[in-house]
Amino acid sequence: MDLFRVERYMGEDEDDDHRQDEKLKLKRLQRIIEDRKRKLHADENVVKHVDPDTERFGEDFREEDGLSKKKEQKKEMEYESHFSTDDRGTDNSVDSGIERKKKKKKAEKEEFLSSDNFNSELNQERLEAEDIEEDKDEETGFTVIGGQTKKEVEKVQRVLPDWLAKPIAIDSDLRSSRLPVEQIPYLNQYIIKKLQQHSIIHLFPVQTSVIPVILSQIESGSCFGRGGFQPSDICVCAPTGSGKTLAYVLPIIQTLLNRVVRHLRALIVLPTKDLANQVKDVFEMFSEGTNLKVGLASGSKSISKEQKELVGINCYGSNSRVDVLVCTPGRLADHIASTPHFTLQHIRFLVIDEADCLLDKSYFGWLWKVLKAAYNKQPTTEAKNGCCNHETVRNPPGQQTPASFATIQLPLQKLLFSATMTHSPERLAPLQLYQPILFTVNRQDEDELPPAATGKLIARHTVPESLSQYMAICSDGEKPLMVLYLVTQLKFQRVLCFTSTLEATHRLFLLVKLYGGVQVAEFSSNLSPQQREGILRDFKEGRLQLLICTDAMARGMDIHNVSYVISYDVPKFARNYIHRVGRTARAGNQGTAITLLHSNQVYDFNLLIQKTGHEKIPEFEVKADELKSMVEKYQKTLSQLQDAVKFEGKKKAKQQRRQQSMQQLTSETVH
Repeated sequence: MDLFRVERYMGEDEDDDHRQDEKLKLKRLQRIIEDRKRKLHADENVVKHVDPDTERFGEDFREEDGLSKKKEQKKEMEYESHFSTDDRGTDNSVDSGIERKKKKKKAEKEEFLSSDNFNSELNQERLEAEDIEEDKDEETGFTVIGGQTKKEVEKVQRVLPDWLAKPIAIDSDLRSSRLPVEQIPYLNQYIIKKLQQHSIIHLFPVQTSVIPVILSQIESGSCFGRGGFQPSDICVCAPTGSGKTLAYVLPIIQTLLNRVVRHLRALIVLPTKDLANQVKDVFEMFSEGTNLKVGLASGSKSISKEQKELVGINCYGSNSRVDVLVCTPGRLADHIASTPHFTLQHIRFLVIDEADCLLDKSYFGWLWKVLKAAYNKQPTTEAKNGCCNHETVRNPPGQQTPASFATIQLPLQKLLFSATMTHSPERLAPLQLYQPILFTVNRQDEDELPPAATGKLIARHTVPESLSQYMAICSDGEKPLMVLYLVTQLKFQRVLCFTSTLEATHRLFLLVKLYGGVQVAEFSSNLSPQQREGILRDFKEGRLQLLICTDAMARGMDIHNVSYVISYDVPKFARNYIHRVGRTARAGNQGTAITLLHSNQVYDFNLLIQKTGHEKIPEFEVKADELKSMVEKYQKTLSQLQDAVKFEGKKKAKQQRRQQSMQQLTSETVH
């Protein structure tokens, strides 16, 4: 026997027999109503005589009925206004709403009966049937699960920070808005003369916008911020070839010209070795004739050689041998962890070029290690004892208070540059940006975005204005033939062809080489640094017509006079496409980009193109008759390619077996 029996409510307290009786009664009434309707329809030709007095009486009755209904409506409105205050309870409002509905139904029933005196009995039966149906829907006061009406879910608008929602717009036209170097604010005479020596008379819009902002926050003749304040960090999102490298090279050199003691004060981080070599050459070009030293740590040399070039030991202790260090993130992390006396306590500028790539990959946690090494809250033991170590006590930037200005700290200013800058606050958070300023190319008429903007202006990947884009639709197995047609029949010169894998790069290189008539080379990570430098030199000097490479070369490499870019494989992401086509149409020059597609890739490629700010790009049409003359020779070349691939496979297998045997011999001799 249950001690506490709880009856669960299972719905209305009605048994099945009662419900069955109601259903039968409802069917009987509906059947009677249908019979009456048929009878009325049969007698519809009978005309009734209406007495004029009776008709006037009916009209008077209807007038009185109308007045009574108006009085009733007035009372109902007074009743509703009496209970319209906000302080009444929820239950009372629900009950009053139910009562009002019942009264309204009752008034409608009475009006229906009084207005039709011809067949009141039929109306009464019809209303009885409606009452039975209404009783089923009567509110019981219990919450009914289910039956909710579906509402369209509104898309949540992302609210961006003000510095992301309101960037500083940069003109996208490189030719129309050039400014003479003499008119650039804050540039000193040394930098102006250096620019003129290298035949640079005008600067691009990115440079004229970013350089004055950086220099305006620096105290003249020192590395400190103007007035002792922490300078704002800078983020620049601009197309490739728009002059982003000079936008940070010139301010850094001008700031460090007056330095007395040599310390590592500028750190430039880049994703690839080739790009690091290129940026180092630019620094050396503009620092020539000064006592500034530029170092390189990209893995092209052994780490022991790089350590000797970066850090020295003298009678006063350790000292830095470079003022500017251009490096890759992996090798930088190695030096922070293993190079004695290598310090980042004095760096004034942290430049992150190709920021989206460096933030996507961890590279052994390089960013966290750099920020930890740059900020030290307490001086070391040697500094406390008065040793000439020249260490800098620097705290991370935060809220400014009167106490924070008791001592002026050497600021660390971060400069971010990329053609596909991220606008995700979550991805930018590890950088610890301080009052950042965003520069971006604006192609819209609006200079500002609303605070709740989705970030389309910032997230949109930009391409140069002077770039012509096309897509060529090929059938299966026709892509290599299309490449051969472009370089042999149309005589394309200075062509970069991008593939997605190293294997595809090598196979296409062998095919074009076996076909003949084209000066071709491949550029990949399988080659040594010396081989890659030689290939780039030959391509720049015009000795190569076609250079086949992977996406590793698409990052920031500045190759002069590239006329055509062919995407042999479709890029997976919009940023990869931007960096590919950015190898041409640089510095305002004309360029052409052609993407080879299969028919089933056109839809996805159009979606990718929309992210670059273009609705659609035209098709590069090639007549089938123009390719027929090449098919026979192309088929022979394919058979030769299969033999060449098999031969290389056997050769590699022999080399691997030879290496394994050598390793076994060395291990046996050791034991």
